[in-house]
Amino acid sequence: MKKRLLVLLYISILGLLTNCAGSANYGTVKRDTSVTEKFKSFEINQSYSYFYFGKDERPFSIMGIDSSYTVESKFWYPIDLSKEQLQRWIIAFEATPVYQTGSGAAKASYHGSVILNPQGEPAGVIYSMLHWIVITFPGDKVVAPFPPSYPPGDDPSTKYKGDR
Repeated sequence: MKKRLLVLLYISILGLLTNCAGSANYGTVKRDTSVTEKFKSFEINQSYSYFYFGKDERPFSIMGIDSSYTVESKFWYPIDLSKEQLQRWIIAFEATPVYQTGSGAAKASYHGSVILNPQGEPAGVIYSMLHWIVITFPGDKVVAPFPPSYPPGDDPSTKYKGDR
């Protein structure tokens, strides 16, 4: 019963967001394995400005935005990303469990995605363990990314409560 109510709530929220979509300039985040591979091979696109979300020693997300855009955000921190820093982060992502469950450590699943502007053109990339992100484009060449999160019902801290 609880699950059914949650599903109805999510559908209602999705409907509201869909109905409001015409009133704002929302971008799209589309998973892309080639972006994942570029991050895992420590490739940095020199035409991007880079940002991270989370702690600087092990962020939840790394985002590269085309340098022709201005980024407006209180949540994303700019970084002059070097190959060495990217390598440290990617190695930490691969090696460190994110949370413990009663049956052992569970690792985060980082994925790369392309960020598309409202016209469907590439505006940047993101590599993140948090796969739900809202990105708006409030002005010409202005991008406003919100903090990423887990999709509703997919947060591992709540998924494994019976395991603790």
